[in-house]
Amino acid sequence: MHIHRFIRLAILLLFASTAVAGNNVLLIIADDFGLDASAVYNTAPGVQLAPTPNIASLAAKGVKFTNAYSYTVCSPARSSILTGRFGSRTGTANVAGGTASNNGLKASEFTLPDAFAANAGLNYQLKHVGKWHLGGANTAPCLIGGWPSFSGALIGEIDDYMSWTKVTGSGASASSSTVTTYA
Repeated sequence: MHIHRFIRLAILLLFASTAVAGNNVLLIIADDFGLDASAVYNTAPGVQLAPTPNIASLAAKGVKFTNAYSYTVCSPARSSILTGRFGSRTGTANVAGGTASNNGLKASEFTLPDAFAANAGLNYQLKHVGKWHLGGANTAPCLIGGWPSFSGALIGEIDDYMSWTKVTGSGASASSSTVTTYA
């Protein structure tokens, strides 16, 4: 039953057009969230898990994540989701380092946001919120990843959830500020 414990990254791709008016695509990328961390999948008696009412509601409606292939670290998993290519092909075969990282996502990669931009007639609005961790400077999520706007952390982990650097940007401009409220 615990064969999925090795999964360090759960990726839920939900096409919620039946739950919400219009066509929506929502990618939820949760680091270190294995199937054993959700009451939807972990039914072991006596286990106390964080409440996930929205995931439980989706599961009750038949939207379940039942098959996964993943990297054990975040950067290659993120680059694979954005490009549809193996991390070793995107330059992110391992965890991305700082702004001078040689293993961050390359600007030459064609990403999911690029695909939406190439089909502007679909009229989707895109935004990346949360952790980037694919290398590059403050503008990397927009200029390298193709996101029209970004708000979140560039680094892999936040050392202090009561004092962390938040980057907000769009296009070629970005700013950073210290956030002193809980992440």
